[in-house]
Amino acid sequence: MKKLPFTKMHGIWNDFIILNQSDLDNLSIELTEKFVQKICNRNFWIGSDGLLIVDKWKKQNLNT
Repeated sequence: MKKLPFTKMHGIWNDFIILNQSDLDNLSIELTEKFVQKICNRNFWIGSDGLLIVDKWKKQNLNT
């Protein structure tokens, strides 16, 4: 069984599941509409109002 690392965060009245794109790639998980519906379903899996995918980003120097 594959284990997908995730973070669940919440704010005022909303909660979100955060996944790392590299984890999805390493586990060969395809981000389909059906997968998103299942992972966000509170009766089936983690449950949330939305799903955020974090991808690589370029670090910038803000001290210029």
